[in-house]
Amino acid sequence: MLEYTKSEKKEWKKTTARRNEISKTEIEIIMKNKIRNEAEKEKYKAKGTGIYIGRGTNDRLSAKGYNYVSIDPYGASDGIKPRTGNEQSYYYGYYERGTEKLSLLIDHPEISRLASIEEVAYNDALNGIELDSLPENIKSSKEYLEGYKKGLEEIANKKSR
Repeated sequence: MLEYTKSEKKEWKKTTARRNEISKTEIEIIMKNKIRNEAEKEKYKAKGTGIYIGRGTNDRLSAKGYNYVSIDPYGASDGIKPRTGNEQSYYYGYYERGTEKLSLLIDHPEISRLASIEEVAYNDALNGIELDSLPENIKSSKEYLEGYKKGLEEIANKKSR
């Protein structure tokens, strides 16, 4: 920290900061910025820009298929190139946030719904959402399992044709 000379203690004057004190402060600032930047990159990697999270969640809970192409036909990934930030936000909203809200809808039936649980489950089966990746309360829901079974039967019928 800053040191005072005997005469300065009497007059309450500070000496100027020394180089090592300045460099310690600068290093702390650099490290804080680095940690903040890394956290922002991780958030961007998981949630994208955040613009289409709500739309992705609404599409999932409305029993609509995953369809980012309808939002941005030219910016949608084709499986070869990585997802853009906007598509990642739609993906996060559809799969991650949609699963969280679906879990809440099953636990609290008094919450108004955009589509029935059975319709959402049917659509989940058609979209290839694996039952193993879902929380226990969704897997144990009778209504969800019935809709999921209908979706799997639809897939089986398409393959047999």
